Amino acid sequence: MIEHDGHEVTFIDTAGIRKRSKIIGIEKFALTRTIELLKKANLVLLILDSTKQISELDERVAGLIEEHKLACLIVLNKWDIKEDRSYEEVVDDIRDELKFLHYAPFITISAKTGLRVNKILGQIVDIYGRYKRRISTSDLNDTLRAAIRRHHVPSHHGVVVNIKFATQYETKPPKIALITNRPDFLHFTYKRYLANFFREKYDFEGVPLDIVARKRGERYDDEE
Repeated sequence: MIEHDGHEVTFIDTAGIRKRSKIIGIEKFALTRTIELLKKANLVLLILDSTKQISELDERVAGLIEEHKLACLIVLNKWDIKEDRSYEEVVDDIRDELKFLHYAPFITISAKTGLRVNKILGQIVDIYGRYKRRISTSDLNDTLRAAIRRHHVPSHHGVVVNIKFATQYETKPPKIALITNRPDFLHFTYKRYLANFFREKYDFEGVPLDIVARKRGERYDDEE
């Protein structure tokens, strides 16, 4: 546990998952242990070797982070080692491989030299602040109306779909319900558009947004 800027940050190391091993049983146990820890976590530092390509294991862990709706900071280690690729090229490659974590920012460090390691705690506090943020219903609906004015809700085979209002019903992560006359007909691409609109408006960098469509009176947290 570390105290930083008025916050108590508890770190849990999931070391033990290796990319290759003949000890299949131990590796399976380590991955199961990681999944159990993710259920208790708020934010994940996904530490990647910047000198190597993304592995299948990296992709699997990224998928688990997204599945559990966790805040995330991608830490690129070994940045002191000279590479032919630029920062933009490295980031683009990782974004392409880890599409699940499109919301996660990057920080480049060197555990060996200490480069930017001291900035990680500040990033953790900032991202966690966004993770637990709650937007007022009036503010959220002002933003919703602006988004709809820019791009109207598409109809579904001639059926008109109206979004009546939006409300944030949970934090960690922020969960937003769209109250509509036909939730089944609200296309996922429009929900993604609204998520991106909200993300830009409220600076949800590092934070997944969970957006659901519901009829008035339905439970917000029911699985879609």
